[in-house]
Amino acid sequence: MAIKSVSAIKNLLAIYLIIFHCSCLFSQEARTIYGKVVDEKNKPLTYVNIHLVKSKTGAITNSEGKFAINSLLPKDTLIASFIGYHSYITAISRNTNELKIQIKQAPVELSEVIVTNKTAAELIKSAIVKIPENYEQEPFLSKVCYRGKISEKDTLLYFEETAFNVIKSYRPSFGDKYFLFKNRNFKLTSKPFFLKGIGTFDIVKDVSKWFDSGFFRKQEATYLPGTSINERPTFVISISPKSGEAPESKIYIDVEDLAFVRFEMNKENGDQKEAQYLKIDGKYYLMNGHSLHLNKHTFPVKHIIPAEADIVTTAIIHSFAKDSIEGIPVSTDDILESYTTQSNDTAFWQTHEALLPDRKILQALTTRNSKIKSSASHGQDCLPLDQTKRLYLPQLKLIASSDLDKDFSSLNQNSVSVHLLAYHLLQKNIHSRLWGLLVSCAYYSLSNIVEEVFSEKQLLAINGVRPKMNLLGSTLGQSYLYNLSDDAMHNYKTAHYGDFMRLHTLRADGHFAKSMALEEELAKVDLSNKNNKIDFIFLYSYELLAQKFSLIYNPWSNNVKRKNASIEKQPLLTDRNRSWVKYLYEPETDYLRHIQKEDLTREERKYLKRSAFLSWMNLISSQLIGISKIRIDKNNAFTFSLNYLRAPFGEVFQQNFWLTTKQKQLHGLFLRQYRTHRKTGFGIGYKLYDVRVMHNTNLTSSLDLWQQPANLQFKDTKFKSGLHVEQMLEDQCIPEKYTRKNKLSLFVGYDYKTQGYLPQSYYLESHLNIKTGFMVFF
Repeated sequence: MAIKSVSAIKNLLAIYLIIFHCSCLFSQEARTIYGKVVDEKNKPLTYVNIHLVKSKTGAITNSEGKFAINSLLPKDTLIASFIGYHSYITAISRNTNELKIQIKQAPVELSEVIVTNKTAAELIKSAIVKIPENYEQEPFLSKVCYRGKISEKDTLLYFEETAFNVIKSYRPSFGDKYFLFKNRNFKLTSKPFFLKGIGTFDIVKDVSKWFDSGFFRKQEATYLPGTSINERPTFVISISPKSGEAPESKIYIDVEDLAFVRFEMNKENGDQKEAQYLKIDGKYYLMNGHSLHLNKHTFPVKHIIPAEADIVTTAIIHSFAKDSIEGIPVSTDDILESYTTQSNDTAFWQTHEALLPDRKILQALTTRNSKIKSSASHGQDCLPLDQTKRLYLPQLKLIASSDLDKDFSSLNQNSVSVHLLAYHLLQKNIHSRLWGLLVSCAYYSLSNIVEEVFSEKQLLAINGVRPKMNLLGSTLGQSYLYNLSDDAMHNYKTAHYGDFMRLHTLRADGHFAKSMALEEELAKVDLSNKNNKIDFIFLYSYELLAQKFSLIYNPWSNNVKRKNASIEKQPLLTDRNRSWVKYLYEPETDYLRHIQKEDLTREERKYLKRSAFLSWMNLISSQLIGISKIRIDKNNAFTFSLNYLRAPFGEVFQQNFWLTTKQKQLHGLFLRQYRTHRKTGFGIGYKLYDVRVMHNTNLTSSLDLWQQPANLQFKDTKFKSGLHVEQMLEDQCIPEKYTRKNKLSLFVGYDYKTQGYLPQSYYLESHLNIKTGFMVFF
């Protein structure tokens, strides 16, 4: 036994020595090669492509001609290529640590390059047709290094660096997936600005947007003298607007493959976009890009703050597994500052900067280090996805039920989803923020009229009353239902008093339900994330503010009566406020289509004014001013709002609290008071959001308990208990292939209430709804 033990120990020692030797060998091979590229006059060259053939890794030179590239193999071949210059090719080994490269110009005669009978425009169209042949159609993983900076008058104000994993394909239907692996940023000024996302550098990927149907009608394409890129003859095409209002752009196309190899695009406003492609193993890939955006400001004085960005592909990997993708999924429009990680991990950035910092950046960081304000989470790994939850991803959520046309709750939830998607599309496709806001306002105004009148029509239909509907009426914006006589309305009031009173409050109920849906979404995220703040400003704030202000009452406001029209053609409710308080106090009063101020008693007028004053409580909301989280401690936070509603029996006061525990689980607590003429009842509601019950399946449950007037009338002396319970199961059935995001969810659930008033329901009597629906992400 002793001999066997000694033998086993020797074997383990040998294995350990082999592993130790291999690890040492690997650490020697995984190294960084530094270098500098100059021309024949020893002038540094910027944006020279540096490529390792076997490793398929890349880098580019900075403004001083310097570069750094990671070598993963003991032996490889390094190629330095630049437009109009001979490529420099050299072998590298373990001993290669630093290189000085001098490349020479390689002029190409016009006659040597252009051997085609096509016009310049036709050549561009031919290159577009050959994109599927020249660019990789199967998904591949690329490692990308990005840097953005803002400067003013040669003074660096801000810069950020990011390491991305990107799943790409040049197939038009494939949406590239960006994964943020590491990010850091430094603000060197107190000025309030930021870089919004990395934008789009890959012009070939977005060729349909750049070269749309109007491009060749507005642009003049002509040949320039040819050149060479990476020792390959290249067409050079000049693009100039026929109006002559923008500087010249250039497109470079490989002569043999008819592939786009370089773009130098200049816009009328001074913005620039460059993209460089390299042929690797028979296909072309984006290797680096540069963009310049001139932020033009006129207040308080006219000045320009340029924002520059560079992107470099450092590695291309064709065979990869889903688990090998590092980072959290982000959009190219995201504000990267919100995802800052590993700011002080200098070792990481020294080995992953494919574009070395220039002297301006190094000097700014060195001399002003004490003043740097970094939003980094020091020493922390990439933020968990649930802590970087986005407020809005383009989506459409539609819910149906067993009472499809009479489901007030689903109607309002669907409305919120449609509105937010509409606002998103308007903001995305209308470049002017002002025009986007104006169109959004017009859309909301029209859709709001339709929803309000439709809701009232459905409430009447439940009781067999079918008036005619006029969305605009004789006066634009004065929507109403008509074609019922005073006698018919009096009979409706007598037979269905509760629903008749509900007709006065239903519009406010709808706005309350929508504002609650919006506040729930806001409670799930953190608005300190600048991406969420942008979504809030341009999507949620307008919608939430509009819904909240619709709950503010003017006690003496009237709908305009239609002039010179018969009684049947007058609006059913021309004065909701006075009508509500009149029938609240005097339920036996005959129906009167138009109630004057003098028709109200002193007590009724006082109550109406009080109600209008209390309605301003609806604007008390931390979320309304962009504060979605009030921190209790590191892992727990809350948000709140107040609500006041006119009800068929009097008033409802509601205090809403949303508590986030362990940084991700959301709870809702709702405290209510139901007030009549002399008595007050109480209620409480609790909602638990998105609890994971099994893989990709979440459950949201809510329970409401109350004591409300027994007959739901203002002068009831007895109160009756009731409840409402709702559960909705979400199955995220089609997840995206490469991310944890979901493409399609299916919903199923139920909604049950006993007799009582619930703002989200048409029904005052007990009712059961079976619900189903879907949510699709775009």
